[in-house]
Amino acid sequence: MLQLKIRSENWSGNSNNPISSKEWLQLVDSDKKLSIDNKNGDFFAIWSGHSEYDEPWLDWNDGRISTKHPDEAIYCKVLQIANKLNAI
Repeated sequence: MLQLKIRSENWSGNSNNPISSKEWLQLVDSDKKLSIDNKNGDFFAIWSGHSEYDEPWLDWNDGRISTKHPDEAIYCKVLQIANKLNAI
């Protein structure tokens, strides 16, 4: 499992706070390759980018964004999201 857990003002993590559901939904809304898939939950998103999986996904829960068994493409997407949200 790969997770983004907190946002931090610096890499030491002294000032951390969880990613809010509102931030997650705004990010999904602003990304043409992400879309919410309500059949799996209010915060479950499918990524339409190139992946070895048919439906690569990301999910938000309790301040964390996660996915399971990411291939290289999904891993790179998670890094892109981490950068946008200043998350680690």
